[in-house]
Amino acid sequence: MRLPLLVAALFAVLYTFFNALIPAHLDVFVKIIPMLLLMYTVWRQHPADVSFQRWLIISLFFCMLGDATIGFQFLVGLLCFLIGHISYIYTFRKVRARVVPRSVTLVLMLYGAVMLTVFFTTLIQAQDYVLLLAICVYICAILAMGLTAFSTMNRYLYSGAILFIISDSILAVNLFVMPIPLAHELVMLTYYSAQFCFSYSVCDYSEFRNKVIQ
Repeated sequence: MRLPLLVAALFAVLYTFFNALIPAHLDVFVKIIPMLLLMYTVWRQHPADVSFQRWLIISLFFCMLGDATIGFQFLVGLLCFLIGHISYIYTFRKVRARVVPRSVTLVLMLYGAVMLTVFFTTLIQAQDYVLLLAICVYICAILAMGLTAFSTMNRYLYSGAILFIISDSILAVNLFVMPIPLAHELVMLTYYSAQFCFSYSVCDYSEFRNKVIQ
């Protein structure tokens, strides 16, 4: 398990911090290598719930498709990530252990309201109604993913959800609102960290499940 994760981390660091050194024709390939290795790592585990493992791999796969396509066809990539989030929601519901704390729900709803207001104002002015609708749906999906992750009580899942939300927020603001210094590095660092957290959760799942049962 350690070697694939180490190689995945090395490629993630390469793509995040040394992207300018990667030949253009290898850019997408290098970008998705960490995701391929994470899927392999999850597949090699033997959790108590095989269904959780299977759906986690499916979620990672659609996010990988999003990685591969978003640079060329933004809406296609956004759709792939949307499917990935829906899959994560379904996956996390399998290990749901509690009602989401009201404080968490309030913070996420407030975040969603702010982001929707910002993008609504920006994209309405640009009269890009299709993109506006797509982003509104996506924000709702990622909020639902975050809420579901917190309901699992699994530290890797809700930490990954927070990192994913941060990553997408930086990406969206940088693309549609204003430039953010070191946007690429910040987006990819938080994104890869989120996927590592999600993937490692399957290794922690058996121990976590026993605690919940107790």
